[in-house]
Amino acid sequence: MFFFFHQTLLGFVRDELLTQVRPGERHDHSVQPYENYQVDYDLFKLIFLEVSPWGQGAQAEDLAARIFRVSQVLRLLSSH
Repeated sequence: MFFFFHQTLLGFVRDELLTQVRPGERHDHSVQPYENYQVDYDLFKLIFLEVSPWGQGAQAEDLAARIFRVSQVLRLLSSH
């Protein structure tokens, strides 16, 4: 039941992000679908704290912030 709930939650978030199109913005169909959207820190933290096994405990928010920063650095490095 726990796994099903989280899979459903992640599916819902993914679908919502993929269907959001901001004014003047289009999805680039030449790239992978997961590259067409970005997750800001607040959404990442929410998902991390609810879904990840590391999202529990005293250091969970600090860990979420560090993982998010690393992912942003890696994304910037891979785009150059």
